[in-house]
Amino acid sequence: MRIPKHRTVIEAMSSAVQDELAPQVRRGPTRPDLLREELLGDILAATARHRPEHPALIWGDRVIIYSELLAAGHLVAHALRRRGATTQRIIGLLLPRGADLLIVQAGISQSGAAWLPFDADTPPERVRTCLQSSNACGLVTCADWLPRFAGLSVPVWPAEELLADPGPDGAP
Repeated sequence: MRIPKHRTVIEAMSSAVQDELAPQVRRGPTRPDLLREELLGDILAATARHRPEHPALIWGDRVIIYSELLAAGHLVAHALRRRGATTQRIIGLLLPRGADLLIVQAGISQSGAAWLPFDADTPPERVRTCLQSSNACGLVTCADWLPRFAGLSVPVWPAEELLADPGPDGAP
């Protein structure tokens, strides 16, 4: 069934079908008590405070607890801030699936920036176009993939470097 752009799926259903649907199904219950102004970094920090030893990430044999995820995210966030990441900035993110991808996402969030995700098989020209269109301040990828992105108009940072960055004074 094709739905004209100005109609919703519910509106396109026959009235008999609409009548069978309870209003809660059509619209869902209103729960303003569940709406909060919080960011992913805030949620991670709160969870790490309440359950620091609880597993946050499990990838193969690798287990990262919340306190470790928070600390690794802070390390990445500080490294990104020194490289220009701030609120209202966008960072391209092109990493293989795994724990490091999730740690870097946490770090980008903690830096105040937003990530623009790319699949590993995204053509470099598409990455270039998206980074330029979004006015991204950089791209995070893995060291093995750096040659694919030579010549970009934004800096390209290897995730391994961000995860190991000791900071300007040797402290994260």
